[in-house]
Amino acid sequence: MRLAARELPATRPRALLLDDLNEIDDPGVSDALARLLSMIRRTDAVCIITAYNQPSGRALAQAGLDQSVCLTVPDLSTDEVEEMVVGGGGDAKWAQTLYLAGGFGHPQLVNALISGLRARAWPEDELKRLREFERSDDVEAERVAARRQLVTALPEAAKALLYRVSLTIGRFDRPIVLTLAELQPPIPAPGEQLDLLVGPWIEPYAQQQYRVSPLVANAGEETLGLSAQLGVNRAIAEAYTAGSVLDILKANTAFLHGLRGKSQPALMKLAIGILTAKKSVRRDLADWITGIRLHRTDRPIFAEDTHVSVLLRLSQLVLRAPARDREAVAESWQALQREVAQAASTHPELEKLAIGKALSDTSLSALLPDWVGLILRFAALAGTDVDFGTLDQPIGGIKTPTVCGILFLLQASGIGSVLELKAVFDSLDSLSAEQRAALLVNVAELPSDFSVIVNHAWLAESRQSIDFARCAQLYHEMAAQALRWGLRQLALRCYVARCVMLDEYAVDPEGALKALDEAEQELGADPVLSRARAKVYYRRKDHAAALALLRDSADKAARNDFVEQTFMLREAGISAAETGDWEDAARWFDAAHDAGSKIVTDGLAMMTLGLVADRGIAEFLAGRLPDAIASLAKALEGLPQFDPTASLGAGYLHRVIRHAVFCVNLRVTGKKVMLPEQEGAIVPGMCSNPEPSDMSDMPLGHIDIAWYLLAEAELARDAGSSIAESLRSRLGGKAIPAMEINLRAARLEAAIKASDVHRLFASVSSWVEGLLFVQGLGQSYRSFSPLDPTYGEIEPASPEKFEDANGQRLLANAFFGFGIAASLQGRPEALQALHATMPGQHYSADLTRLVGVMAGALEPDAANEAVETAINLVATRGAELQPDDVFVAALKMIQFIARSTLNTALAPLLAHWLRERWSQAVEQQVFLLRNPATNIPAIRRVIGIEEHTLEYCAHFLCTVAPAATTRLDESLRAYLTDLSMPKSNFAR
Repeated sequence: MRLAARELPATRPRALLLDDLNEIDDPGVSDALARLLSMIRRTDAVCIITAYNQPSGRALAQAGLDQSVCLTVPDLSTDEVEEMVVGGGGDAKWAQTLYLAGGFGHPQLVNALISGLRARAWPEDELKRLREFERSDDVEAERVAARRQLVTALPEAAKALLYRVSLTIGRFDRPIVLTLAELQPPIPAPGEQLDLLVGPWIEPYAQQQYRVSPLVANAGEETLGLSAQLGVNRAIAEAYTAGSVLDILKANTAFLHGLRGKSQPALMKLAIGILTAKKSVRRDLADWITGIRLHRTDRPIFAEDTHVSVLLRLSQLVLRAPARDREAVAESWQALQREVAQAASTHPELEKLAIGKALSDTSLSALLPDWVGLILRFAALAGTDVDFGTLDQPIGGIKTPTVCGILFLLQASGIGSVLELKAVFDSLDSLSAEQRAALLVNVAELPSDFSVIVNHAWLAESRQSIDFARCAQLYHEMAAQALRWGLRQLALRCYVARCVMLDEYAVDPEGALKALDEAEQELGADPVLSRARAKVYYRRKDHAAALALLRDSADKAARNDFVEQTFMLREAGISAAETGDWEDAARWFDAAHDAGSKIVTDGLAMMTLGLVADRGIAEFLAGRLPDAIASLAKALEGLPQFDPTASLGAGYLHRVIRHAVFCVNLRVTGKKVMLPEQEGAIVPGMCSNPEPSDMSDMPLGHIDIAWYLLAEAELARDAGSSIAESLRSRLGGKAIPAMEINLRAARLEAAIKASDVHRLFASVSSWVEGLLFVQGLGQSYRSFSPLDPTYGEIEPASPEKFEDANGQRLLANAFFGFGIAASLQGRPEALQALHATMPGQHYSADLTRLVGVMAGALEPDAANEAVETAINLVATRGAELQPDDVFVAALKMIQFIARSTLNTALAPLLAHWLRERWSQAVEQQVFLLRNPATNIPAIRRVIGIEEHTLEYCAHFLCTVAPAATTRLDESLRAYLTDLSMPKSNFAR
């Protein structure tokens, strides 16, 4: 650099290249560089510096530079190699081959390789050899040149360390280098030697990770003796397998070094680690330990130790299993059998070990060739000397597990198609009765007996690709085989599976029923067949037929199979609901819940909780609201055990149970009419759907809102108050003001509908306070979110708030509502009791007079007290009212109800009263109607409409108006017509 600095003023170059400036961190070098760069800046030239390692921050600062000037140049990519190949006249298809042969894109090696190939006119045969990973003479020549450079460029200690490290495969870390340095003869100061090598000969790969430069990869093979190479490889393998936990990132390297170093301990530990790994991590192991998985099968993996070699072959077998590649598994198994047979004279125990391990590993289920024969062979080798201690006792109802029985179950669990199952049946058919019995003994003890293997076959097949016609025929053939063996239950299950193929896949319910008829002719009547018939009827929505069969067979079918019982009883509940018998549906759902509660699995636990909600819906629709409230409360209490984001099923369960509570609330409170029909729809069995829809895109309301809705429903129908009273504790002492208002309204409405004076006075003040609170919030009240509700308290209203005009108006609304409800239900005594209690409540004179007029204790002012007068008239005269009196009174009431917040409670009472009074009019008071011949048909039609809404009441009055003697003016007629129009605004 001093020389360059002297020549620079005279030459004044536009650019300067400082190549391989690897000593930049040396103080003297960095100082000289700083002076040179200062001169270059004055000449406005460009300077490019290359180095193995990025300079330190200190060196950069001394040179007047910062980190932004440093650019890391990685190895060549395949695209860059392709560009070089094409530029050199070669075919782009060889780019990947040359990338790999050139040390994975090492620029120097790739350049040497392409230069040589170009000079030889790209010989096809040489390129093909490179693709098969033969070494390239060009690459080796470049490496020889690099080794010559080593001889002159490196100290002996660093050179010795590099030769050892060059044998490492892939990445390595600093500790393994220090381990190699300790081999005989030890290398002094190994850390310093490594630092000297990092850059030109050892490349930093990642944090604390390195790799040998492709230029000197495997240089130790040419410079170290065989025993030294064995020692290096053995040391690496045993270092990577040390400790109680194997590092998956090092396992493949450990295997390859173990083979090279002939390390029996490392290979043994690795094999045992793979064989004892959990099935859940096997797929990852298969991806990472490719050396074992892809190892050749034409000779033993580790010929130096037969036992270890067999364990490694078993490891290869289980690593190939996750891909379910039968050909690859068969290749490994056949190699294992050959190796075991060759060692039979010296290691006879290996056959039992190999077969036992392969058969008991569930990842290999149904993958081994002739696994039925292997089970029998293992049983002959093992006798009764098998430990089932690792299996839970009893196993799904199995009292006495046997060698053949348990292994048959394990293998049958992997059957992937009906055709595979038929092959197993054919294998069983070739055996003696005693052998078949030994294999099937534990299957027959399962709660679902043979259905576990019969049904698994078609369930494992893809619904899109299954050949259902062929499968139905195969099941028919298997049923005949089972019948020949004397296994009636197995034959039954095959006939039922045939029915499933025809019904669910071929969509041929008639063919399915015919198949069951054939089964009954062959085997006689059986609850299993009745259950299958019921399922066909259920799927075709012939619920009456399905229910009739289930009533007859439910207590006999699947007695010990609680999973099947749960599904069967749920279907019975749905069928009962679809026939309109909700009481019966509630009993079936309850029975299904009891059956499901006996099995502890996440999937069935969610279904079982859903059945509690389904039972609650059925109880509600059967008219048992208190029981429904209790069931839905139990369902809400169970929801927190399932994270709604954890699975599709959990998310569905949370949303559908909230929906169930919402639907019950709408129907009880009368708010259902304010929503589109589909938003408040109830589907039988919807909460326990075993195949739920993905509802993750739908909002999930806060569960506290559901508790409020349930409490409101309970209060609104006088079904108790336990939920409302426990809300504070359920919500951790908090409250949601927007929902508290609904509870207050529900209490008041319940008192009004019951004509209960005591409860009216107990609830009216808090109701008014709630409305005053809403008025105080203004438009912000409408920003309430059920997804993220606002917690707080409703502030008590001052006496002045009750006494002002607004407060008096709200109180009057409550008393008017009480009067209308009492009069429409024929309870004049309730009005009299209200009037008698008023003086002691200290209400205003105007409110006291309002109540007195309604009760008939005071003379009304006909001009200003029309509603009060109508209330008294309806309450006191009842059935004596003439049609026109009914018409006029209803007109007065409906105008009040339409503007009242109590309209959902009062409208159903008015609708019922109108139907009742006008039914009497068309039957007994025809002579009091105008144009009866013309008007009565329309009146009968409107009476027949089973609705309870305010719109219906307005429509009713429009219909009967032509028959009444009082004539409507145009403004009132237009008002009723507008009121009768359906409204979609939930807030009205």
